[in-house]
Amino acid sequence: MSADISKRGCIAGVLILMGILMPTYKTLTIMVAALILAGPASAQGQSESGTQWPQTGMHQGGPGMQRHANPDKAPADQQFLDTMTTHHAQGIKMAELVESRAAHDELKSFAKKMIDEQRQDINQMQEVRQKLFADQGSAANMQMPGMRGAMKGRQTSMQKLENSKGETFDKMFLDMMTRHHQQAIKISSAMMPKFTHQEVKDMAEKMKASQQEDMKKMEAWKKQWKVTQK
Repeated sequence: MSADISKRGCIAGVLILMGILMPTYKTLTIMVAALILAGPASAQGQSESGTQWPQTGMHQGGPGMQRHANPDKAPADQQFLDTMTTHHAQGIKMAELVESRAAHDELKSFAKKMIDEQRQDINQMQEVRQKLFADQGSAANMQMPGMRGAMKGRQTSMQKLENSKGETFDKMFLDMMTRHHQQAIKISSAMMPKFTHQEVKDMAEKMKASQQEDMKKMEAWKKQWKVTQK
């Protein structure tokens, strides 16, 4: 263990020195050095059974990304990209539980499709962010409409979902994913009038339409499977 720590320390020292000698890469090299010194510790929350959940701090926006000094003052396009990226990641984690827990095959197919689509959305958002805001810190904004209070009790709900199976799981998943989509739709609706980049607006409109269709399916299944919200 001590040898491993010493080795990480040497590598980190070299990286920090590189950052000092090459100012252009100073931030990147120091950031990598910090990750090496931190060792294998995870940057995500982890449930008792091992499933990792995205942290409740929505400011992350990406591995090692620094937080914007004033997220609510950042361009609306950037706030949307950073917040929705993390929001999608949370939805994917939820959907990944479906295959091994759901009672209905329709829900399993739905979850697989959602995972694929939201991963594509994340890739597209990251590409656009890199083009428009590459040098800016994460502007994920928990005070954005649709996100206020969204994280309250989230970890507990996720763990309950993780520990459920069959009809109980299906009910919990439909309720939680419906709320999750409602949050995303509120974010898109509130931010779209403020966008200055058409490509971001086009993405938001596409995501909103997809989530509205998903909600129709989920509502229909609730009725068909006699699932009602408490």
